[in-house]
Amino acid sequence: MGDPNVASMHHLNMEQLTKTLSSLFNLYEANRNSNDVHENEAEFHSLYVLLNLGSHGKPMGEPLSLWFSHVSTPTLKSKEMRFARRIVRSYRLGNYMDFFRTVAADASYLQYCLMEPYINEVRSLALSYINFGGYKLHPYPLFNLSKHLMIEV
Repeated sequence: MGDPNVASMHHLNMEQLTKTLSSLFNLYEANRNSNDVHENEAEFHSLYVLLNLGSHGKPMGEPLSLWFSHVSTPTLKSKEMRFARRIVRSYRLGNYMDFFRTVAADASYLQYCLMEPYINEVRSLALSYINFGGYKLHPYPLFNLSKHLMIEV
């Protein structure tokens, strides 16, 4: 994204997506009837979690640790929320292998789009781990590195 027009367009698209998903999430909250779970509610809750993945972005409300306590048990146990919680855990612990394995195996296109700003951040963290933790005289195969970091060669 070297072109400033492309970078600004990407930023605007992500901002618009964030606003749209936040509005949908707020609609689910406004229309909540006791413990009823709507058909796609778990998916939108998981998207909310992925929107709040990074610490460098603007927080959209309370911290996720407090927010999870307000989410219903059936929603928390859904496939989408288990995915989002695993991504958050891997991201915050710096477990790049689990992060990339989970993304490759389970992420939908929309989930990947929401995580895209954090992919390069996790890649750079992984490279620093490999650089500082590896034996300097032993070469690390580029094919293995690209496979671990989900980079096509």
